[in-house]
Amino acid sequence: MTNPALSIYAELAAEPSLAATSTAAAAERAPRKPAIEIVSPAAEHALLAILEAPAQPGETLYVAYRRKERELGIAFAKLAVSEARALLRRLMTPRADDVLAIRFSRLVADRRHRLLAFLGDARRREALARMVG
Repeated sequence: MTNPALSIYAELAAEPSLAATSTAAAAERAPRKPAIEIVSPAAEHALLAILEAPAQPGETLYVAYRRKERELGIAFAKLAVSEARALLRRLMTPRADDVLAIRFSRLVADRRHRLLAFLGDARRREALARMVG
């Protein structure tokens, strides 16, 4: 049974990520090294743009934050598993100099928890994508 809070992004998780399209044979031959856990500058910039975007004309704050949550979920679905894990760690323990984590922490708790749960589920989504595709 799936978590209903995560079903918001279910259609996104069905799409294979860029990381899932790599060849399995090359991954098996290569020695396992700890992944460098960083978020690409392009992804970080996109996430900041979503968080800092103002409400659109005629949009209530409720609708604006629902839109931001959906856009963040779409952006999270596009991250590689290592990026998702690194971002999850950053967002759960924000530092004073981490603008992205501070902006994210300003979301209401319910939205934060749904997005963090989705972000933390990246490995499972990737495994399911491999099984299906």
